[in-house]
Amino acid sequence: MKGLAFGATGKPNREGKSFLLFLFVCLFLLCLYSTHSLRKILARYISLSAKSCGDVLMFPLFSKNPDSLDIYYRKSGHISPNLHQQIEFVYILYGTLALGIGTELFHLEKGDFAVIFPGQIHHTQVFDDPENCASMYLLAPPSLAGGFQEILKTKVPVSPLIKASDVHEDIRYTLHALYRDQTASERLAGKASGSAAPKLPAAGENELRSTVHAAFIHLLLCRALPLLTLTDRKESPGMDLAARVSAYLENHFRENITLSSLARALYVSPYSVSRIFASAFRTNFNGYLNDIRVEYVCEMLRRTDKSVTEIYEDAGFESQRTFNRAFRERMRMSPRQFRESGLFSVRPMQDTGR
Repeated sequence: MKGLAFGATGKPNREGKSFLLFLFVCLFLLCLYSTHSLRKILARYISLSAKSCGDVLMFPLFSKNPDSLDIYYRKSGHISPNLHQQIEFVYILYGTLALGIGTELFHLEKGDFAVIFPGQIHHTQVFDDPENCASMYLLAPPSLAGGFQEILKTKVPVSPLIKASDVHEDIRYTLHALYRDQTASERLAGKASGSAAPKLPAAGENELRSTVHAAFIHLLLCRALPLLTLTDRKESPGMDLAARVSAYLENHFRENITLSSLARALYVSPYSVSRIFASAFRTNFNGYLNDIRVEYVCEMLRRTDKSVTEIYEDAGFESQRTFNRAFRERMRMSPRQFRESGLFSVRPMQDTGR
């Protein structure tokens, strides 16, 4: 340990400084979290007042960055079966959500919390009025989980659900703090530089943010894992191919892609790919691809002023007829009605504590 933390002069080297900084932040958050002074310090770090919670920031499912932390909240709705290699945390802000893991369906209500382990095929459904349902989603790479990585790799929860009455205050506070932090970062990134205030070098700032994010993920897992019953992960032979299919379509859905071209890209037979869609994703190739494309269209309708034609062509739809049919089947309205309805705008985030 001494060789890791200290150089020949007896002073901490670069690796040692990073390690010591990480330990300090973890101990600081875990041991002093509940104190009023820590809340003030974290509030300064995220540089946002509670007023900023009313601003909506929604990140699309199709553009997840597997190497970074993403947190967003949105109206609850149907999300097709998918998988990724991140840890996913789901917190119900209001209303209800049906979360499917494999063949099991779990009912979540306001204040409930769920943990989805990396590599678990999952989907969501809403049986109530979507206008009255919204959830927060946090996705984080396993690298931020530190010593919990082996558990995430070898175990899965029997049930991902933690009821609202059992959700620790630290979980709610951590989600809100991470959301505000990311919102602040997005705002700063969108502003023109020119401030005379001194700033940390990009590398140093990123290192600090990564350390803080890791400490928060540790805190979430420390509070959540003891409340979950874990069992050994049992991988089916097709799981690796399912992950490859999901990752490929996530990156290439806007291209002119067919079942045969997908199979060629993955060096497998079209029959093998068809079986994966039927067994793992509970749909067919066209249905899965259209779900991804419609999700992209919905996000662009909400976030941009581009024309419907420009958006659906960019999403990969070859004709307006195919697009209109796919959109109406999933959204039960036209693209114009969707844009005017504000379906995915949500009420200001507020504490849903006990």
